[in-house]
Amino acid sequence: MALTPTNVINGTLSVVLVIISLFVGLRILTKYIESKERIFILVGVTWIFVVSPWFPSSIAFLYYLITQAELTDALYVFLGLFFIPIGVFIWIVAVSYLLNIKKKDLFWGLYLILGAAFEIFLVFSIFSDNLSLVMTERAGIFDVSYSLIVIIYLLINILTVFITGILFARESLYSKNNEVRLKGKFLLLAFTIYLIGALLDGTLQLTAGSLIITRILLMTSALLFYLGFFFPKFVKNLFIS
Repeated sequence: MALTPTNVINGTLSVVLVIISLFVGLRILTKYIESKERIFILVGVTWIFVVSPWFPSSIAFLYYLITQAELTDALYVFLGLFFIPIGVFIWIVAVSYLLNIKKKDLFWGLYLILGAAFEIFLVFSIFSDNLSLVMTERAGIFDVSYSLIVIIYLLINILTVFITGILFARESLYSKNNEVRLKGKFLLLAFTIYLIGALLDGTLQLTAGSLIITRILLMTSALLFYLGFFFPKFVKNLFIS
C-alpha cells in the first residue's frame, strides 16, 4: 500500500510527538539525580507512558519506511495499549504523594486492580486470537479503531490523569512564590490541553487538518508540562517581573 499525504502527516507528527515527550520525560527523570527525590522518577516515567497510545503509529511509520511492511494488528494493539495501565498507576502513586492523600493504599488498590484486569483482558485478546475484543478495524496503515470497552477504559484514564493533574496544579497556585505559581499555571494548561488534544485525536476523522491540530495540541501540552518542572531563564524573565 502506497503512503498517502495523510499517512505521512500522521506518521511524521506521531514521531515528533513521541520524541518531544520522551525528551520531557527523560529530562524530568534527570532531576532525580540532582534532587534525589523519587517523585521525579514517577512523574518522568508517567509522561513517557502518557503518550504511549502514539507509540504504534510512530513505530509503524518508521518500520514502513524501512521495510515497506506494516505492523501486525496484534503488535500494533500491544504497543498502543499495554503501557497505559502501567503509566496511569505510576501517576496515581506520584499524585497521591504530591497531594498528600491519606488513604493511599485504597487509591492505589483501585487503579492496580483496574489496570491488572485490563492487562489480562488485553493479553487474552491478543494470544487467543480474539483481537475483535479490543479493536474493530485497521483504519489505514498507522491507525486502528478500538472497541467500545477499550474506548471506555481509555476515557477513564484520560479523565483520571486530567482531574488529578488539575488538583496537583491547583496546589501550586496557592503558593506565595511567584515562580511556583507560574509553574502551576503551566501545569494547569498542560493537563487541559492534553485532555482536549487526546479527546479530539480519538474522535475526529483522520484528515491532514485534524491531525495537525490535535498533534500540535499534544506537543504543546508536553512542552507546557516541561515548563511546569523546569524554568528556563528567558521564561522567568518573560513572565516574572
